[in-house]
Amino acid sequence: MYEEAVRIISGIVSVYFLLLTLYAGAVCVFFVAPYIQSGGYHKEAAVSKYAGWTYIVGGTVLFAVVKLFF
Repeated sequence: MYEEAVRIISGIVSVYFLLLTLYAGAVCVFFVAPYIQSGGYHKEAAVSKYAGWTYIVGGTVLFAVVKLFF
């Protein structure tokens, strides 16, 4: 079961996956969060900003782990 999960994740994670997660994270951090904050929704803007950084860091770490160890 573990081997099957690793095989599926290794098939999904690629350079395109990395580029897509970096793009989605950057859009959340630099465009969506300021737009939401300008509307007066400060907590929602903070969630968007942290989610964007999670995409950027998490996608990069997942890509590096998959490429280095699997």
